[in-house]
Amino acid sequence: YKVVFEYGGESSETYIKVSADPRIDVQLANLQARETFLKKNEALSTEVSAATKKLDEAQKVLDKVTAMIKDIKTDEAKALDEAAKDIKKKLDLTREAFNGPKREGQGIVRNLYPTTMTRQFAPRSYANSSYGAPGATEERLYNQAKESADEAIAKVNEFINGDWKAFEEKVK
Repeated sequence: YKVVFEYGGESSETYIKVSADPRIDVQLANLQARETFLKKNEALSTEVSAATKKLDEAQKVLDKVTAMIKDIKTDEAKALDEAAKDIKKKLDLTREAFNGPKREGQGIVRNLYPTTMTRQFAPRSYANSSYGAPGATEERLYNQAKESADEAIAKVNEFINGDWKAFEEKVK
């Protein structure tokens, strides 16, 4: 790395080499296995992110529809408003598949049980805490995260292809 130090009008630069801790025996094969594991976990996180983006887009559309019909007093607008309230409840319920149920309380309130999002973090955290190859614990955590993500993504797809499509038809 190149380090540049500036103070006042003076500047000094030098190159430094960052080495691994010599007390730790690092094996290249272990680092490669860890990198492969982290990439697999990153791919899972990308799938989860894509699913949550679908929910975010649906929320934006719902907010626009609600804003458009807010001041309209026709029977059709009232029916659409009721449909929007109903779909919002279903959207929030679908979002709970990722973040868990909303809990009320002052300050930061933790979920009582692991959620899809907390399960996404655990295998990455365990793998990053060691120079060794991922073991049985990391694989078990990844499998739990994958199972949780698959269930949540299935709920999103069911919502988007079912209730959301029906709501879009009503809006049109």
